[in-house]
Parts: sequence; structure tokens; C-alpha cells
Amino acid sequence: MDVVSLRLLAKVIFPAEVEPEGLASSEVSAKAATGIKKRKAYFGKDYGWLDTPVLGLADLPDKATKGPMIIELYDATCVIPPYAEAKAGRWGTIEIDIKGEED
Repeated sequence: MDVVSLRLLAKVIFPAEVEPEGLASSEVSAKAATGIKKRKAYFGKDYGWLDTPVLGLADLPDKATKGPMIIELYDATCVIPPYAEAKAGRWGTIEIDIKGEED
């Protein structure tokens, strides 16, 4: 008799105060030796072409920073428009707050 398929369902319960340590992303920085790089980016007819800072995830501050900005990750690029704010979140995430025109 051969085993063709095997399924396993597991549940791990951690105490509330335990946080995973292995979820932080790499500390890649996009800053050049002379400071933050900039790139022209187009944000529609209301904003047009803007000189936009290019940051790595490690360059993103812990407090909300108004866009525009471009955040380069090792596998993706995140564009923060001028009407949004972004900050570094827990475990290497990016928290984005999109503001409306009336804000």
C-alpha cells in the first residue's frame, strides 16, 4: 500500500505578548552618499510632474510623512501620491493613509 496524499492541519497558539521576530524585512536603503535620490513622477493633471524622493524601506520614518514619495523594495515599488501619508509599520510594512481633497 502506498500513501498518495496526506493532509495536515495544525494550529499554534502564542501568548498575546509574543511577537514573531523573523518578519522584519531587509534594511535596504535607497539613500545615495549625498542624500536622498529624487525622480520625476507624474501624479495626474491636478499635480503634474513632481520631483519625488526615492526611499528604501529602511529610510521610511516611523511617523507619518506626507507624499509624494517612491519606496523601492527588493521585489516591488510603492508609490505614495501627494495626497497621502506613509510611515514604517511593524515588521517591515508600510502604512499608508490616503487623504481626500477636503482633508
